Amino acid sequence: ITRQMENPALWFADDEGHVGSARLNALCLAYLVRHGPKYGYYPKPEKSFHVCMEADEAVAKQEFLSRGLELQFVRGHRYLGGHVGSKESKEQYVNSKVEGWCTSLRALAEIAKTHPQSAHAAFTFCLQHKWMYMCRVIPGIAQLLEPLERVIREVWIPALLGSPPEELHRANVSRELLANAVRNGGLGI
Repeated sequence: ITRQMENPALWFADDEGHVGSARLNALCLAYLVRHGPKYGYYPKPEKSFHVCMEADEAVAKQEFLSRGLELQFVRGHRYLGGHVGSKESKEQYVNSKVEGWCTSLRALAEIAKTHPQSAHAAFTFCLQHKWMYMCRVIPGIAQLLEPLERVIREVWIPALLGSPPEELHRANVSRELLANAVRNGGLGI
């Protein structure tokens, strides 16, 4: 079956992603269901997602159902921390992540008022890496991160530095300066 595939499959641990026609994807999944267990791989088609355009869904369903495979058909889905699918589903996925990060950052800002070093460490070693990774694996999402940038400017930085935003503005504390690495006089924010 691998000789018949138009494009190679992408694997990470037990996650497989395949690009190609519905027929070839259905053949591949049927092959894995049939031959995978002897190698310790037990695919569960009912937990699998087939990302396709709405116009192609009927044909795709027929290809999978003809091989006894029932799976979920979607316009987009997360994959290895990124996203595969339509622009609309990508935006919905990213917006939900940004909303969660904004909530987490507001909670961390409350902690920063009494424990600024611990809060800064949590920000730089944990939370910040989540959206940095997303920016690397999902191209073209800068404008979707604007609400997060607003929370960083208006809530996080003032809480961390213990000053209201107006006072920081008067003191000429720039966001760009704070974005620099510590070795360059910033805070790595």
